[in-house]
This record gives sequence, C-alpha cells and structure tokens, in this order.
Amino acid sequence: MANKFHFVFHLSDAACDTKIISTYTGDVVLSASSEYASRISSQDHSASRGILNFTEYSAPGGKVYHGAWTAAKNDKLQYIQIQLKRDYNITGVITQGRDGCCPQWVTQYRILYGNDCTHLKVLDSGNGTEFSGNSDQDTMVTNMFKFPVAAKCIHIAPTNFYGQISMRVEILGCPLTTAVSPSTTSTLTTVSPPSTTGSVNVGMTTPAQQKSFLPGACSANLMTTKSNLTTTVTSSSIKDKSSVLVSYQPDRAILNSQEETNKTTIRYMGGWSPEKSDTKQYIQVEFSDPTIIKGLVTQGKNGCCNKWVTKYKISYSTDCKTWNVSGGSSGQVCSALFASAVLNELADKALFSKHMHLSVSLKENARNCDQFTHMINGNRESALKTLVTKVGRYNSTPLKIAVSQKLNKFMAHTACQAQLNSIWSGDVAVYTPFWRIGMATFFPILLIQSIGFITMKRKYLTSKQIGPRLDQHADQNQNDNSNNKTGLFLRIFNVLYCVNRFYCAPVTKFFVYMIAYMTFVVIFAIFVLTDLYPLSESPPSFLELATWVWTLSLAIEEIRQILQTNKGSLLKNLKFWAKDVWNIFDITMYSCFLMSVVLRCLLNSDQFYFARMAYAVTLSMFILRSMHFFFIERFIGPKVVMIGRMFGDLGFFIALYALFVFSFGIIYQALLFPNSVSSPWELIKDLVYLPYWQLYDELHLEEIEGKEPTKCTNNLSYTQTKQWSDVQ
Repeated sequence: MANKFHFVFHLSDAACDTKIISTYTGDVVLSASSEYASRISSQDHSASRGILNFTEYSAPGGKVYHGAWTAAKNDKLQYIQIQLKRDYNITGVITQGRDGCCPQWVTQYRILYGNDCTHLKVLDSGNGTEFSGNSDQDTMVTNMFKFPVAAKCIHIAPTNFYGQISMRVEILGCPLTTAVSPSTTSTLTTVSPPSTTGSVNVGMTTPAQQKSFLPGACSANLMTTKSNLTTTVTSSSIKDKSSVLVSYQPDRAILNSQEETNKTTIRYMGGWSPEKSDTKQYIQVEFSDPTIIKGLVTQGKNGCCNKWVTKYKISYSTDCKTWNVSGGSSGQVCSALFASAVLNELADKALFSKHMHLSVSLKENARNCDQFTHMINGNRESALKTLVTKVGRYNSTPLKIAVSQKLNKFMAHTACQAQLNSIWSGDVAVYTPFWRIGMATFFPILLIQSIGFITMKRKYLTSKQIGPRLDQHADQNQNDNSNNKTGLFLRIFNVLYCVNRFYCAPVTKFFVYMIAYMTFVVIFAIFVLTDLYPLSESPPSFLELATWVWTLSLAIEEIRQILQTNKGSLLKNLKFWAKDVWNIFDITMYSCFLMSVVLRCLLNSDQFYFARMAYAVTLSMFILRSMHFFFIERFIGPKVVMIGRMFGDLGFFIALYALFVFSFGIIYQALLFPNSVSSPWELIKDLVYLPYWQLYDELHLEEIEGKEPTKCTNNLSYTQTKQWSDVQ
C-alpha cells in the first residue's frame, strides 16, 4: 500500500538559530569600511569591537576598547562585514547600540549577502530592503529573515542612525554540510535503500526505522521532542473507528509507539491504520509554528502484525488547501525551465534595448538553467513520469512549461520526444504507420486484434476476469455453455473497447480533423468557382451556407482556446494566444471571411467583383492554413518551419528590391517623361510599372522610341470601307 503523507510547514528556520560569531570564532573574520579615530593608537573603535554584548573597558596600558564598532564617517557608504570560512545557513541578525560613554546606535540598515565578499545581493526584509534597528544603546533587536540564505559573507550597511554610526552585531544560523537554499529545502534524499523512482520515496522494507532527510544541522524529532512546538495529527480514515476495544487513531502513528492494553482493556495498536488500503489514504501533521522540515523517519506497525508502508508520497502546504508534492525532480525541472524562460525573455529585451553584453550574459545563464534538466535522465519510467507530474506552485507540468515557452532544446530531449510520442499515439502502438491509421479510420473492422492490422497498447479483459464463478460440482454442459457465452461477450467487449480507444487517440482525432478540413476546403472551392452569384440573381447555394456554418464552428473553437488558456484574465489569455503566428493568421483569415460574406450580401451585380475577389483571397488563406498538417511529419515538418523563417528574410529582400525599383523608376520617369501631367496615382503606378516589367523583357519600346503615324483618321466608316475593299 502506498499512503500519501501530508505535512504542513512554513519555510523559515526555527531550529537553525545558533549565534555564529560567538560560537564559531575560528570561522569568522570581521572588517569594516572605516574606523573612528583609527590613527589614535590608544583608541579602538574597530570592527572587532562590533560583537554583541561587548562592553567598553580600559586596558592597563591606557588603551580604551570601546563598546561598539564606530564608523569614521556618517554616510551610507559605511558597513561592517562578517566573512565566514565555510558555508552557513544564515537565518537572522541581532543588533545593539554602543556601550559606554555615548548614546549612539543604528536605527535602520540593509543586509547584503553572497558566497564571497565581491558579488553581493541585497536581502529582502519583507517590507523592502531596510531592516529596523535599535532605539537605545543596550536593547538587543532581532530580525529573522523571511527565508534562510546560504552565504559566506554578510554585509551590514547602516542607512539611518542616532548620534553616530555605532553598532554591535551577531548573526544567527548554522553550518551547512551541503549548501542548502530555500528552493531546495523541500527535497528529500533517501539514504538507505536509495530511491528508485522520481517522486516516490522508498519506505520500509522491514518494520525498522527508515530515514529520509536533507543535509544540514536541523535534525530534531519534531513530534517526539518536548518543545514549544505543537503538532496536530489527523488522517483520511481510521480502521475500526467505531470500536471501543481497539485504537488505530492517528496519534498512534508517532515513532516508537508500542502496542499496549490499558486497565480498561482498550487495545492501543502500535501504529495508525486506515479504513481502506488504497492510494487515497493519508496521515497529516500540522505544526503550530513556522517550521523547516529536514526529513522524515518512518516505521512499520508494532505488535501483532507484519505490516508496513513500502512507498509513500509527501505533500506540503502552508494553508492545508494548496498542496505541493515533495520529492522527485518535477519541481526542480519546472524551476529550471521557468528560470530559463524568464532569462531568455530578459535577454531578448536587453538585445532590443542594445545592451549587448547584458543580453549575452542572460543567454548564458539561461543555458546554465537548461543544464539542470539532466534530472530527467536515468530511469525511463521515472523520467517520463517527471515530465507530466503537475507541480503545485507552477500549476503546470515540465512538459507544458517547455511547450508554452518554446524551449526547443529541452523539447529535443529523447525523454520529451518519447513522452510526446506516447501522448500522440494514445492507446495505439507507437510504431503504427500513419496510412494504417487512415485505413482503420474508414474501416473499423480492421481494429479486430486477431487481424493484426492495428496493435493496441492496453491489455484487455480475460475470461477469468469477467467469467462467472461456477460451482465445481456443476454440470459440465452448463459449464461449457457459460464459458461460450462468456467468451462471446468478451470478444464483443474487446472489439468495442478497441474501437473506443482507437477513435479517442490524438493521432486518430488529427486524421479525422485533417480529412474534415480538406473536405471543407473542397466545398469552399466548388461554390467559389461554380456557384457564386449576386443576391439579385440567385440566393446563396447549399454549399455556400454549409461553408458559413463550418467557418463559424472553426471560429468558435478558436474562441474556446482563448478562454481556456487559464492565464488569469482575458487580456492575458489574448496576449498568450497571440504569441503564436498561426493564431494571428487564423484571426486574419476569419476576418477576411466575414468581410467576404458582408460584401457578398451588400454589393449589387455591378460591384460583385469585389465580393468574388474577397472570397478568392479568403479561400487561398484557408488552403495555406492547411500547411500546419505537415508539422507532424518527421521530415516535412522542419521544412515548413524553415519556410516560415525564410519569409522573414524574404521580407527584407523585398524591401531592398522595392527601393531599387523605385529609385530606378524615378530616374526613368524624369528623363523620358519630364513634366508629367498625370494624376498622383497614375504617376506612382508609372514609377513602379515600367521598371518592374522591364525585368521580364517587356521594354515598352513603342512608348520610348515609337513615332505617331502621319496618316491617321477617326472616321469609322472609312475604316470599315477600306477593310471591305481589301477583302474584295
């Protein structure tokens, strides 16, 4: 049985709060931007005096060690810096004012952190970038971070002060055996035996303890250690809940609980047991305070029975409503893909703003994020499951994120291609040729599995699964008749099942849609070519009306896609939908069709040419739209993509060509036809018309070198008489 364990916790570090400067003196180096009276050897205001609870005193030699670090200047360039010799998980800061003679303290400050003291990041206080400091000399003010930070350098920069910049500090945290950041605090690593699946942690193989934990210093048993932390344990169901003699309550799930019987003969079982043994059962632990969870220890049931959980899933939440699945690599892959998409978008914006160096740097970081996708390597089943596992904080799967953000490098991974092929084929075998799917669509009899024309993936019911249980002493003839009926029912059921699964497969749906669309285009072409008349002469034909209805259904489907994008609002849905060039082509195509229908209904016979032209242009767009059918082809699909990209380059060359033709046309017109009296429209047409046709050897010499005949007449009767005499 694989039970689901729900754990509620907040990502803050309540257990990792050791005073690092005071405890790990060998790991700490203090420095500062400046020191008050640094040239006076008898005074010490250095950073080494800026440690919490240090007091002012005078040494026997007369040197005064003051009760705080004091800066030489009172500006925002001053800071005190704590450099650590190894990685620490930093969770908070404690500050004090100056001890001794002078009322001086820092009222506000900023914190910067990093893995070295050269590249530092500003820490968010939760209300901006400034933390609240002190209001007197000796009171300690503690500021806990919203999230722990892994760092080797802490930089405290005062921004406001009283009297003069003076302060004593302490940082809270614990050493890290492996650097841990907030983004990885929910990942569980199974120690023994190792996990063999992507999102399922291995449980007990015996009733002994099994641990799954994160590296770090926090390892207190939260449910058994006495502390101010309150835990509430609940479960999905309880075995024998109505019984007053046994107890399988959730509180029996605490580690090392023993089976026992009290004086009232109530038997307390050595573990929690649900009412049913299915994957819908769970036990849930809720903590009263924000708690960081480092791992999990499990045991089997103590006492009478050899029962234990072998595999389980862990979900965590901050409100017991929205759950995130812990373990596995789906979350990390989603984070890497999300970061890659964001960095690529920022790189494009930087390139557009001419920040070339920043764009290159962002692209490089995006490629580094892509490297995290190696987590889908390894076990094939685990990798395929990772791609389609929904991650709560992204409300999506890695595969959907990659598709929506067009992360082609990730999509080219063999695991992605295998998963896409599996989704595309549905229950039809992946290796089935497309022409067989087409034939089976029109001739469902080919789906009978004994023919072997189409192979389905799923296993079907056998006679043992659906056959009636027969009395072993029943008559043999009755047994044979029952088996015959069962076999007949089984064959009919399997055929119907195959038909259902075949027509539900995406590849079959695509084939049916392709045939339907091509039929629509043929109908559209027939009525445009043979049966398109003005309303004054003939009403719309049946084929034209069918085309109207069909196009309306396609437009409604486009609207449905926009509404179901689920990007938060209609405007965001439209923006996301408009990112696809084919969608823009579709809306243009439907707009042209609507204009064609309007012109067809409004124009009379003399102007009907424009309605016919609009219909013809729209028909050509519908035909071009059918190119998207070729995307599924292994060899033709990339060529269609190449053609689409070539159109961008082609537009650039057409622009250059237009400049050349226009410039040549101006020279041509100015020299051969000076002082033109043509209308502006005729003049523009001549500027382009003559140079363009000269590319095709149409030189128009009769206009350039021709001479007007000397014997001309407009007398039509003379012309006809002359032609008749020539015939005679």
